[in-house]
Amino acid sequence: MKVTLYCKPTCCWTAGVKEVLQRYNIDYEEVNVSITENFLYMKAKTKQPYSPCLRIDDEWVVDVGGKELETYFNSRGIYTGMME
Repeated sequence: MKVTLYCKPTCCWTAGVKEVLQRYNIDYEEVNVSITENFLYMKAKTKQPYSPCLRIDDEWVVDVGGKELETYFNSRGIYTGMME
């Protein structure tokens, strides 16, 4: 699984997403959307301006927090269990 996280490094939602990725030992590349070029790329691909967003293989998971990401993983049988 290839994961790219498009985020603002100081965002509290980003912290939750990173916690989930680390909890499940998922390697990921981080792309800072505070940089205009990165933001415009994310916006063009997702059709919305909010972060964090993840590209998981060829699928975009947009504007999520940690619990939403866990729900995504659980609904696809990738990982099970939920944060408290």
